Amino acid sequence: MTEPITKEAALAAARKLSPSGWEFLLDQLFSEVEVVPDPEIEAAWLVEVERRLREADESSWIPGEVVMAEARSILNRPSNPRPPIVVDGIAIPEPDVIEACCALPIAERVALAGWYLSRERSSGTKQHSNTWLEDSKRWFARVRAELRDSARGST
Repeated sequence: MTEPITKEAALAAARKLSPSGWEFLLDQLFSEVEVVPDPEIEAAWLVEVERRLREADESSWIPGEVVMAEARSILNRPSNPRPPIVVDGIAIPEPDVIEACCALPIAERVALAGWYLSRERSSGTKQHSNTWLEDSKRWFARVRAELRDSARGST
């Protein structure tokens, strides 16, 4: 980032991010906050994975080396640069917006994530997969609860 972005500009620019930009931003915010895994959710996923393995038709499985070759091919493709986000006449590159948002205090990052998830629920348009939205909502609820608990413990 060349010049620091003000908090106000970062928040305004974040509100203009594309759905894929939001997915990346929320993934960054999620990865920076430690959330203790919920044993019930972990157990439910294990049951689901085992069920899917039992029901899977082995003839449709794709060998690991084929999957990895495809992943390498995707990762090595040149990406199309995204246009900058314009806020108050200033063009801000998307990576700078994400970096500035990740530098916000945790409470503001969580509030930003909450704003986006709330907007997505109320918009009626499907911008993300149901799995991504459900995982994001779960993370958001758990982080808010942990922040509340830590605030109570420090008073």
